[in-house]
Amino acid sequence: MYPHWFNFITISCSVAVFSRSANISSSTGKAQSEARIENRITVAARDVAHYLRAYKFNEYDRRYVTEPSKGIREYYKKFPKPPLRSLHWEVAKYCEPSFHECIEYLWKKVKLAGSKREDDTCVVIEENNWKTGVSTTKPKNVFLPNRDDDALFVHNHSVQINIVDEECKKMRRIDDVVADPFEGPLERFQWRVTASYYMCMYTMLQTTELRRLHEPTCDNLANCLDGCDSKDPRADDEKPFACAVYSFCPDPCCSNKVLSKPEECWNNPDNPCSRENDPGSHRKCSIVIDKNTDF
Repeated sequence: MYPHWFNFITISCSVAVFSRSANISSSTGKAQSEARIENRITVAARDVAHYLRAYKFNEYDRRYVTEPSKGIREYYKKFPKPPLRSLHWEVAKYCEPSFHECIEYLWKKVKLAGSKREDDTCVVIEENNWKTGVSTTKPKNVFLPNRDDDALFVHNHSVQINIVDEECKKMRRIDDVVADPFEGPLERFQWRVTASYYMCMYTMLQTTELRRLHEPTCDNLANCLDGCDSKDPRADDEKPFACAVYSFCPDPCCSNKVLSKPEECWNNPDNPCSRENDPGSHRKCSIVIDKNTDF
């Protein structure tokens, strides 16, 4: 009987261990798969966010304005007025059912655009860790004639930055007219406004994937070197949903295009909390995400 029980226990243990190993492998595989999906969605959200910031900070109403020099670019304050008479049909088709269908569709279209996040000067500077200005640390093996060891060492990447920025501006000028992959600038306007509606909605619904975009350059205005590293506190990606709100939603509380500190908005005449309140009292205005869910 002993060999029988030994074999049984061994087999049982082997089966148990094998089964557990299989479960671990399966769980690990599932976790890795989920991580890949999450990473894919994060990359997609960053690209879409950049493309929609280009609309939010730099677009004008293509429905009524034909000369760019006369266009008012203030969609960081409010959505277009009058609103769209109809949503872009394709955006609505994919974004109405679910967030995941929406972000996958938007990303697919954005990757076909002539001006993309990967080409933006601010992004290239960040990814290459390029510097501008003066460094006080002299690199090793660098000889500076007529200077002591504490001399300032000037080192920057201005040449590279200027080259990238010129190419970025060139691509934006072409894209502004050609508007790939759309029929033209007017359809692109309708598409981006509709996409902003839906992405702002999913942000207000606190969609988990939008909690953080892991975007070090969220505070750029998607306009090449213009607005790089503005350090706008509204775009702080460490704060839940801040980068998503900054990218997808207008800010009715503050009409400043660029902000260095929130207090700059409190006494602004456009601040809705300042109209009926005395200076210095009850003027702190903020978007309450969980109160904006009636769509």
